[in-house]
Amino acid sequence: PELTPDQVKFRLMYTARPSLGSSSAELYDGILRQGTGRIWAPDAVWATDLPADGLANTGMDIQADLAHGWRWTDANRDGMVDPDELDMADMAYHYTGHVQRLLSDDQRAYLYFMEDDAGTKIVVGAAWTDSMAWIDVDALATSGLSWAGSQMHWQNDAIWGGGRTWAGGRTWAGGRTWAGGRTWAGGRTWAGGRTWAGGRTWAGGRTWAGANVATNYWVNDDGTVERPARLSASRIADLSGQAVLSGVSWYAVVTVLVEDEYGEAVPGATVEGTWSFSEIDSCVTDDAGLCTVVSNVHDATQINLLAFTVIKVTRSGYSYDSQMNSDANGDSDGQTIVVQRPEPLAMYVADLDGVVTTSSSDWRAAVTATVRDSSGQPVSSAKVYVTWSYGSTADCTTNSNGQCTVTSSGLKAAEVASVSLTVRNVSHNEVLRWAYSAARNGDPDGDSDGTVIVVNYSQAAGSAADGTEDPSNTSLVTGEKIFSLYLPVIDG
Repeated sequence: PELTPDQVKFRLMYTARPSLGSSSAELYDGILRQGTGRIWAPDAVWATDLPADGLANTGMDIQADLAHGWRWTDANRDGMVDPDELDMADMAYHYTGHVQRLLSDDQRAYLYFMEDDAGTKIVVGAAWTDSMAWIDVDALATSGLSWAGSQMHWQNDAIWGGGRTWAGGRTWAGGRTWAGGRTWAGGRTWAGGRTWAGGRTWAGGRTWAGANVATNYWVNDDGTVERPARLSASRIADLSGQAVLSGVSWYAVVTVLVEDEYGEAVPGATVEGTWSFSEIDSCVTDDAGLCTVVSNVHDATQINLLAFTVIKVTRSGYSYDSQMNSDANGDSDGQTIVVQRPEPLAMYVADLDGVVTTSSSDWRAAVTATVRDSSGQPVSSAKVYVTWSYGSTADCTTNSNGQCTVTSSGLKAAEVASVSLTVRNVSHNEVLRWAYSAARNGDPDGDSDGTVIVVNYSQAAGSAADGTEDPSNTSLVTGEKIFSLYLPVIDG
């Protein structure tokens, strides 16, 4: 009664005997049909020579097994599971047995085998690929079949575990070899098998002997046994992208968040992916599960979209499950994110103000333009191109206040009463950040429409267009201030 379920299972497996008929012949041919054999309850209960620390379940995680489906796509529609038809990332969550399958070099036969801790291959059967009929040991010996690019000669490199001793190998309880003509019906591929632990052959009716029977791996069921490390799932929990501008070029920055199936950050994971135009990139997550990849720089006039696709995520102790990928804010599918070159902000002429200066018989108009963006902030380094009504062109570059000034040529006061200025264009060397929108031009004080302003000579030299300075003290001829000098007259 003090035994745990795990220990009970171990005793049942360890003391099992080959299943024999009345004539001492096996009821089942070979280890694939015998399994661990027939339960022998008296030995399981009363035997005193069993390893005290023997365990049957030494690593399988039932929770991970139940949480993941068994994905199989019958690509060739033959009703049988081939290794390339399985999702290996998903199969990592399932116990798939110790028996492995190897295709012959000429693809005519499958060889089923296991490996002990020393790396010795124990062949437990072979079958023709077309009929899946078993091949007996004699037929196999004369078949001329080879495996692993002729590197594996199973007569010398393996032990025949199907019943007879092969090439000096150990035998399996005197059983018979696999019989020809037996068909493997609807069997699943023994994929990703683990090796046997303990290293002994099937002898005297007992299973593979050693401290542990490793036909199954399982999490410990009573909490008293150290739980082996299990394979956790990793997934992409978020992809976020940002476009970075640089003159007429730009590049994309993508931040990747890697979490496990419980939503915990996975540090130290290597994320590998590909950018548009087959640029390969990778990064390693920090303690928060985050890492960043940066694209190459591209010409903004040629490329307006850049995409990054995650290929794989690797970290010891974790298995990447792309089907669990997600993105809470919806800007990606957790696998691919597209970063778009941002649309430039609109900039426009927000004000035009003119003043008049005079010199002798000439006068000049000076116009100050104010450039702002769509949020009303001044735009520095914007180049304003203008045309005067007499045909000359000019330009100026805005300062940190978004302002710059252009001045007309000298005009004859007697011939020219007014002059107009028209804004032709506004440009910026950061073409991805700013774009001129003439339709937004305006002027809050109403002395222009933001595109055209008229400056009149009658405004008087030195006076602003809004009349902030009284011109009565200014000479219309010289543009200079008039001062009166009073001298006292001294009699006699």
